[in-house]
Amino acid sequence: MIRFLAGGFVSIAPHSFLLTACLHNYLTTSRHGNGQPVAKVYCDTGFDSGETQGPIIAFNLLKPTGDFVGFSQVCVCVCVCVCVCVSHES
Repeated sequence: MIRFLAGGFVSIAPHSFLLTACLHNYLTTSRHGNGQPVAKVYCDTGFDSGETQGPIIAFNLLKPTGDFVGFSQVCVCVCVCVCVCVSHES
């Protein structure tokens, strides 16, 4: 099905890497109002090549204090965002 719709994985890979690279850049440059980072990104490459980096980013969100945001807090935020987005589509 992917081969038929999108030209196969060879066509999808560059697009996936571009989206992932944009998110990586956003996560690594975003700061809270007090200058603390918004996320801790776990990456051992320069994130500059789709040949060495797949379309997955491992990260934790951080509070302005530098403490990690808990899993349940992230789930609540995602649920709220999804509900708001869905209600705006109607």
